[in-house]
Amino acid sequence: MNSGRIPPETRPNDLVASAARKRSGPGLVRIISLPFALMVAACAYDAPARRPIGPASSSVASAAQILPSDLDVVLWLDVARLKQLWLREPERQMLAVLHEYGLVPSTDDYNDGVFWSDALLLADRMWIACRPKASGCHDPVVLLRGDYRRIQPRRALSRTNPPLDLGGGWLRYDRTLRATRSTLSRLYYAPPDRLLAVSETEIDAVERTLERSRGGQNQIPKEAGLVSLLMRPSGIAKVLEPRSPAAARFLREATRIEIEVLPEEGHLALVADLTFETTERAERASAIFRLLQAAFAESKNATLPPDSPVEVQGTRLVLHINLAAPSSPREGDASPQIPAEQRAP
Repeated sequence: MNSGRIPPETRPNDLVASAARKRSGPGLVRIISLPFALMVAACAYDAPARRPIGPASSSVASAAQILPSDLDVVLWLDVARLKQLWLREPERQMLAVLHEYGLVPSTDDYNDGVFWSDALLLADRMWIACRPKASGCHDPVVLLRGDYRRIQPRRALSRTNPPLDLGGGWLRYDRTLRATRSTLSRLYYAPPDRLLAVSETEIDAVERTLERSRGGQNQIPKEAGLVSLLMRPSGIAKVLEPRSPAAARFLREATRIEIEVLPEEGHLALVADLTFETTERAERASAIFRLLQAAFAESKNATLPPDSPVEVQGTRLVLHINLAAPSSPREGDASPQIPAEQRAP
């Protein structure tokens, strides 16, 4: 890989109502609003040592098998289609967004920045799992799928040990940089199509999931639309509780929250799907959202339009919000089109 090809900047340049925004803290708001941010942004190889027993081949190990189950937020991105929404330097712009939200922590290292830009350039899908904190996304695990036949991690990344061959198609690279708990301090590479970056805190959990990757499936977001986000309500409630106990109690009544950003004719749509233990709790949540809609209508805030459908489907509450299409291009630029749905390879 040509380490001088894509020199990105490595230093990055907010519940639904405005009252909840003030209470919940900027970090949590950023995690929940990441799909909005992504949309409006238009936004020498050493012979490895051998270990005899290892994980399943990357050709059969899915994201649901690889990502650890102890993280409360999992984000899926159709990277190939999202890059088409950015008109200039899409990998650099996407990397800046991921740095800003703590989803790919920056080491302020030039080589690391080039490596991640190249990884995004070659990627078509991305999964990011993390643990929400008041200050943002912590302990991330980042899985990319793309054409990585020619990428050479040790040439690109600074302070990286020679790889260890885990068997089953996986190579493990340990970083020697000074690590905090959220530093991406280990990289797994499974040619031809997988890169897996793991924060210091999640190293043991990921190693276990790789060893048993022929086993069970963890919950991950649907691979649909442009962006999907799956959240464990208890983890979000824990972050909210010190600032908004009422909002935390409300979230604890839910068992699952999934958010999708979908392309529709002329605009984007955000669909929030909350699952509750009982229909009564789903109906109570529906009443709360309708009160929020009325409050937004009075404040003329378009974040939650008054005509956004809110419906109860058994124990599920489904909220559908129309979003503006990506901003108009500058004069002389081609008009950005929302890419059509593509079947995952």
